Amino acid sequence: MTPADFLNEIVIPNVAALSDNVGDLRQAVNAVLTLDALAGVIHADLCKRGLEAPDDAAFATRSCPSRQFGPGHDG
Repeated sequence: MTPADFLNEIVIPNVAALSDNVGDLRQAVNAVLTLDALAGVIHADLCKRGLEAPDDAAFATRSCPSRQFGPGHDG
């Protein structure tokens, strides 16, 4: 599945479902986790094409430098 496929088939419908059910914790978590997974799908696609190193922590830092992690998280 390409990043565009994942975005169109998974992410957008999950975010739309949340907008239809504002306040639904399950829908909110699903939308957030799906967006996070999209970053992994993008990273995997770039690795497959030889455009990115396998280190996803470095990819995450470059993709979102203001990202903050709590104690005990190695990302």
